[in-house]
Amino acid sequence: MYYWIILLIIYIVYITLKVKEKSFNRKADLMEKPFNIETLEKYCEDMFKFYNVNPIKIINNKYFSYNKAKNIITIRAMKEYNFLDTFICFHEIGHYISSKSKYIRIIDNILIILFMISRICLTPFLIIFGVYCVVKSYNPIPSNIYFFINILYLSISVIRIITIPFIEGRANYFAKKFFIGSGILSDYKKQEEPIKIIKTSCLIAQLNQMIICILYTYIVICLFYIVNVY
Repeated sequence: MYYWIILLIIYIVYITLKVKEKSFNRKADLMEKPFNIETLEKYCEDMFKFYNVNPIKIINNKYFSYNKAKNIITIRAMKEYNFLDTFICFHEIGHYISSKSKYIRIIDNILIILFMISRICLTPFLIIFGVYCVVKSYNPIPSNIYFFINILYLSISVIRIITIPFIEGRANYFAKKFFIGSGILSDYKKQEEPIKIIKTSCLIAQLNQMIICILYTYIVICLFYIVNVY
């Protein structure tokens, strides 16, 4: 019974963070929106120059992201962008800049492979298979193999939870340094307001990623426990 309570607590924390995230997004929307797509793209070019890295292709899409496989930056297509939107865009470029480091690139590549294995293969398999075993009260896989798969998944999840603050924090560092150094806020009267919203929003986004990872990991652990104990 207790594991359902823990699961509920984790889920409540996740929902609370999502509500907080939307709240800060609404606050950001109420702020001045001084940028259009041309201005934002110009700042992106300036950021490449600021860090002396080769510019990469920037395209409009439904969301902000850095596609490592295609080596492109996608910008959410909107008519106007507020300070938070701009920082998120810089954050994605920060991921690209971070990957220019040889050692970071090696670590990134290893983590991407591990996370892809976890997200595409292990997570759906362990949840679906675990539910099947619980419903059928039967585990067709040898217990040692099932145990090994769960340990592998748990190890990757722990690595992901630990590395999220480092990976996202490094991208935030590059974004923040350029955001302040470029003088974007120089004409804005209340400079502390957007910075506060940006910092809090970034923290919530990181916590959200960690909570989602913890949530799925806990579900898998619970299913493993039920299958093996009951």
